[in-house]
Amino acid sequence: MHDDRQPVGIEIERVSKRFGEVRAADAVSLRVEPGELVSLLGPSGSGKTTLLRLVGGFETPDAGTIRIGSRDVTTLPPQARPTATVFQSYALFPSMTVGENVAYGLAVRKVTKAETARRVADALGLVGLAGLAERPVAALSGGQQQRVALARALAVRPDVLLFDEPLSNLDAELRVQTRAEIRALQRELGTTALYVTHDQDEALALSDRIAVLRDGRLVAEGPPSALYAEPPTAFVARFLGGANVVRGPLAARLGGRELGAGEALAVRPEHLVPSAEGVPARLIARQYLGREAEWVVEVEGETLRLIVPPETEVPGHLAIAAPRTIPVRDDLAENTPGPAE
Repeated sequence: MHDDRQPVGIEIERVSKRFGEVRAADAVSLRVEPGELVSLLGPSGSGKTTLLRLVGGFETPDAGTIRIGSRDVTTLPPQARPTATVFQSYALFPSMTVGENVAYGLAVRKVTKAETARRVADALGLVGLAGLAERPVAALSGGQQQRVALARALAVRPDVLLFDEPLSNLDAELRVQTRAEIRALQRELGTTALYVTHDQDEALALSDRIAVLRDGRLVAEGPPSALYAEPPTAFVARFLGGANVVRGPLAARLGGRELGAGEALAVRPEHLVPSAEGVPARLIARQYLGREAEWVVEVEGETLRLIVPPETEVPGHLAIAAPRTIPVRDDLAENTPGPAE
């Protein structure tokens, strides 16, 4: 596939949206560069889907501006925006075949029959449904229907692709395969994309940048490797990769120095290791996970997670060391919810 159009960016400027007393978006500003794929990541209620719907025109902001390219689209309805959205729900036409569903947006755009047939075949091949164009969409499984919805959006080749957890109904193997195909197609076409997911692995694998949301606010953004290696806050460290966050004397012992005011120490589970010279620890639980094992240990009243090679034996005297630690801003010291849809 090839698309000669120049990609356009998205500019979200101080956008706010309330639902009753809930601030679903709180003065969010975010720029998606032309041709970039940015993932919106955050716990349940963080506002990631609301922000996507605001860009797609399915919600109207209470304040702020949304631009696609040079065009202000803040108040335009979805059909007037150069976007295509893949929803968690299928939103397919049950009386149509698979091919007719995928071709629907192309017919609206007056694409020729020959080009439509080519795009439909390409899109179905990308989502693993090659050869099923004539099958009634109602005869497909839920996961297959979701992939038809994905193919329909890909076939249109809009200026901006919006994804709302598009792979949630696929099994693990197809999910990994399809996310790689989405990324390959997005790069080939150069299409700008905004992608909502609750899956941290998916965000890390797909994204040029990740935008982390919490309580309707944008709390961090950056390339996946940078956010993972140097999270700015305790919340981001915990949420993206499940870091252990420690404070006080234990943080000083693991990090080798006293922490400053408002500072905590993040230690990735893979960066804690059993060590004869480390801090004494007590094993609480361990799980075999195939390529790795997870240990849960208690250290000076704190519960910490370690990821170790699966064959690692528990020594008679267990101690741990942290060869690598990450100082973070301790602005979110309360319990942090885990990833959710």
